Amino acid sequence: MKNHLINNHSNLSFMHYQITTQQTHPVLYSETAPPVLKKYAIPGARAIAGQGAFGNFLFQELPVMDTGTSVWYNNYVLQQEEVFSHRSLAPNLSLHFALSNHFSCNDDIGLSPRLHQGHFNLYYQPYVKNQVCMTPGRIYSLFSVYFSAVFLERWVPACPALAKLLQKAYQSEPAVLCPCNQVTSVEMGKTIHEILGTHSFTIGLPYYTSVKINELFFMVVDKVNHCPSTTQRRLHRGDVQRFSEMKEVLLKSMDRPLSLKQLSRQFGINVKKIKEVFKLLYEKSPFDFLLATRMEKAKELLRGTNLSIEDIGENVGYDNRHSFSKAFRKYAGQPPASYRKYKNETASQSFV
Repeated sequence: MKNHLINNHSNLSFMHYQITTQQTHPVLYSETAPPVLKKYAIPGARAIAGQGAFGNFLFQELPVMDTGTSVWYNNYVLQQEEVFSHRSLAPNLSLHFALSNHFSCNDDIGLSPRLHQGHFNLYYQPYVKNQVCMTPGRIYSLFSVYFSAVFLERWVPACPALAKLLQKAYQSEPAVLCPCNQVTSVEMGKTIHEILGTHSFTIGLPYYTSVKINELFFMVVDKVNHCPSTTQRRLHRGDVQRFSEMKEVLLKSMDRPLSLKQLSRQFGINVKKIKEVFKLLYEKSPFDFLLATRMEKAKELLRGTNLSIEDIGENVGYDNRHSFSKAFRKYAGQPPASYRKYKNETASQSFV
């Protein structure tokens, strides 16, 4: 068994971090992404690449403004099956998103996390000592954010589950934010993609990354509070893409929305699965998602145009003023005419 030490000069958990492989062959380290992982390289990030008989890996730390936060994007592509052992004496509070493939860990502290692709969770580990087995011919991608306790304490008033995790952390007890791993919503995935895809500038990258991490953590807290996954639902590779296409179909047919049965026939997915997976990904049922979209468009038209109430209702898929007004009142707490009058008066006063 061969030991490899990776030093990290941030204030968080990658200091004195060891990766141990089962291979006895040497591992060549560099700060340049190997050709096979070149497309995952992020300009402005600090990179640590490794190449050996097992294949290649690329670890990248993104620059951030907050010294209490460390952001990492790790990718592996293997030529043969390998078991990686991770060791660190430093405690860490880490939020992990499995972007590609599944990460199964065996550890000796009682967490033994198994994170399926498209899921996330937040962990406290008093130390790191685990093993991860990976299969050849696949890309493994993991997006991780390591937090200081000070950062997370800011969010405690908004998240009771986080308060419980920190209470255990202060007692050096292993802890996990959610007993069931949470499905990464489409909006979370979009934010992570924005963080990783910021290649156009590097000077403002630390500030941009910090802003986006706060945005991402807000989504995490909101999901855990209001729409937590209570059972482990494993999404197949094509599910996110298919349901993204379904969402676009719903949006394009907003004036004449399709029924669940019509969507079921069009996409070849049964109605029950449509309801379950749509809510996992978008945190709303298809009906609630469509309703919110129609009402937000109606608000925009009421504020920004002189269209009649009838025309606006027709624009968002209602046959008559009465049904539109009833739905809008229930959603916004006031009828469309009152909403328009209030918004116009508020806008006029702001220019006085």
